[in-house]
Amino acid sequence: AMTSWVGVDKFTSRRFHRRATFRGEATDERYRLIPDSTRYRLEGESEAWTAPATPLDELAFLYYLRTLPLRPGESFSVRGYFKNGYNPVRVRVLGRERIELPSGEEVSCIALSVAAAGLTSHIWLTDDARRIPARLRVPTPMGRVTFGWMG
Repeated sequence: AMTSWVGVDKFTSRRFHRRATFRGEATDERYRLIPDSTRYRLEGESEAWTAPATPLDELAFLYYLRTLPLRPGESFSVRGYFKNGYNPVRVRVLGRERIELPSGEEVSCIALSVAAAGLTSHIWLTDDARRIPARLRVPTPMGRVTFGWMG
């Protein structure tokens, strides 16, 4: 589960909460991002790390991608991910695909490859004005995991 708090004056992350459970082991990370000072901090830790001027957490980054004109064959880089070591994030628009949702419904999607720091994720956004994330394939410590929208 992910929750993102984003500023309304600028589309920048303010707080980010990620909960995950793998093989019965739970992680619960809560980040505070301070764009004015280009810093972020993991709650419970005293150290603060440098962030870009307009930081985006994982969920905010996904929503940011939804706002861009995504043309098949296009590639571009984004330097806004809040953990600087993962910048630049490279995005490739792979094309349009029809995918089957877990509900059995088929939808037309725009397929993206998103790569940073040697890790690659794949994102399928519905090919309509809403650009709903229909499928996500992400690397995890156990291997790749695919998440699907129920429709």
